[in-house]
Amino acid sequence: TCNTACNGTVIDTARVKLIENSEQKDDSNLCIIYTDDNCRVFFTYRYSDAIYVTRKVDLNIMRKSECVKTINILYIVLGVIAGIVLGGLILLLIYKLVITIDDRRELAKFEQQGENMRWEMAENPIFESPTTKVINPTYEETAY
Repeated sequence: TCNTACNGTVIDTARVKLIENSEQKDDSNLCIIYTDDNCRVFFTYRYSDAIYVTRKVDLNIMRKSECVKTINILYIVLGVIAGIVLGGLILLLIYKLVITIDDRRELAKFEQQGENMRWEMAENPIFESPTTKVINPTYEETAY
């Protein structure tokens, strides 16, 4: 494997070739190295002689490395919080709109019922007027 073959030792290279993609041949080994800036460099190696006497290695290094972009967690947290707050405000506005529309309908219905009522001046048979007219027969009306 890559770690046991390299193992941090300096190996003589017979040939170094930059390639476009990590094409692996049957007698070569695929390796991945992680750099300090979170990039992955792919390369394949194989020994140039079959009996491993010279320990010279042919390296095929992929020209383009894959770099992982770091994600700033603060932006994600702030985005989620802003989304929750904005969603809550939208729900409150929708609720207020529905309640306002319902209240206006109820008020219009109440006013329409008030206009439809006809108040008649009918007399109640149980009701007696509190004022009475009493005629005094002994009282004479004199004109001055």
